[in-house]
Parts: sequence; C-alpha cells; structure tokens
Amino acid sequence: MNTYGHWPSFLHRYRQHFRCCLVLCLYLLCSTPLTHAQTRQIRQIDSLFRHAPDLASKQKNFLQLYDHINSMSVEKLGNYLQEGKPLFVKGTALYDHYESGYCPYFYKSGKIRECIQTADQILGRAKAGDLIKRPYLNTLLYKCVGYIRNNESKEAIENIFLLLQRSEQAKDSQLVVKGYSILGWAYMELDKYDDAIRWM
Repeated sequence: MNTYGHWPSFLHRYRQHFRCCLVLCLYLLCSTPLTHAQTRQIRQIDSLFRHAPDLASKQKNFLQLYDHINSMSVEKLGNYLQEGKPLFVKGTALYDHYESGYCPYFYKSGKIRECIQTADQILGRAKAGDLIKRPYLNTLLYKCVGYIRNNESKEAIENIFLLLQRSEQAKDSQLVVKGYSILGWAYMELDKYDDAIRWM
C-alpha cells in the first residue's frame, strides 16, 4: 500500500488541525518565550545601552536588543522603540534598522496593515546591495507573514520566494528555514495541501 498516496485526502479531512499546527509553528518562529538565560542577556544589553559613553555605542547596544525582539512583549517592545527613536537619524541605514522594529511591534499588536506598510517603506528606500542584510531580510519576513495573516496568500508567496532568494544569497540558513516554513503555511491557506507538504 502506498501510504504517501493517502496524504492529500488525509490533509483534506484534517485540514483544520493541520492549519492549527502551521499557525503554531509560525508563532514559535515569530514569538519565542524568553528563557532565563535570554532574560539575563537582555538585561545585560539594556544596561550597556543605558550606560553607553557615546551615541555610537548607544546605537550599537540598542540594536543588539533586536536579536531578542521576537521574545519581547508588545509593551516592552513599544517602550524600547520610544526610547530608541532620538538615537537615529532618518535617511540612514541605521534608522532603517531601528524602524524595522515596528514591523514585529505592529504584527504582535494585530495591526497587520501597518506592519505591511512599514515594511514596504523600509524596503522601498533601501539600497539594492543592502537588501540581503539581516535587518532588511527580517523586515521582508514580517511583510510575508503579514500578508498571510491578512488572507493575501498569493502576495505572500510572491514575497516569500523573494525572501528565499535573498536569504540564500546572504547564506542566512536561519531565514531560509523560516522562509520555507511560512511558504508551506501560505499554500495551506490556499488549500493547496500537496504544495504545502512539498515546501514544509
């Protein structure tokens, strides 16, 4: 008996359960609970940021907090964004990096359209050579998941393939894995279960 041949009907019958699993996977990708070690590390970075001797050091330490951005609560992230705003000058790559924090902030707040619009603005003014850098890749990632949450899966798939292309060019294996995961979710939302399995 070809067990694989029964997968499509199995998925059709249990598509709601499968969709829930995909949503849970995305939640884990975009919102990871803090461990004790991560909490301690955030406090250390926070302390370095607040006691930095000059502007450049403050900027560097502030942006290091973004490594833990998915684990922060909406309130904590919002507070950091307000504190960081005076440190960065509009029209610079550092400002784009700072503003990219608004994408997860809006996403976590349920303001999906604002998440997509902010991502569009950041990506639209970026230099071509910068688009494969992590801040811009993360911004594109949130644009993709925003489209899926907004039931715009076709637009999401188009942007996910762009994310995968740029992530592979940057040799960023972490974002490549995330890209394939959300690609499966996008196809699932279109009820294309075979494609969802292929990419997951």
